[in-house]
Amino acid sequence: MRLGLNAKLYINGGTWAAPQWTEIVNVKDLTLSLEKGEYDATTREADGWRMLMATLKNASIEFQMIWKDGGTDIATFRNAFFNDTTVEVLCVDRDKNDADADGVRFEADVFNFTRAEPLEEAINFNVVLKPTASTNPPEVYDIADSGT
Repeated sequence: MRLGLNAKLYINGGTWAAPQWTEIVNVKDLTLSLEKGEYDATTREADGWRMLMATLKNASIEFQMIWKDGGTDIATFRNAFFNDTTVEVLCVDRDKNDADADGVRFEADVFNFTRAEPLEEAINFNVVLKPTASTNPPEVYDIADSGT
């Protein structure tokens, strides 16, 4: 069994070829969504069945961060949102150095940076990251090919 509390989100402070990963520890309830678009290939020969073909892959990482005084993690995503800059992230189900680590790596834009202020809880931010135009397309993370 793999527990969510052992999963990791990293941000790269280096380059794609020579990454310098830093774990983002102020993460709560992360969701990694991997989907494919679809093309309707239905014809009359399908005998009343809809026939679909997978097309382009979509990815997004959605998570919450708790506002902590002096924390730099929120500032990283806030600055990327307001300055229209990208962040490179690695989202894996365990430590990135574990041979069984499973996840994705991509350069992302911050598409959502929403602040929630519930009365009986800490202020938190909802962050959504999606792959952006880059010379490095998203990739399935494989420690053997990661260069780390």
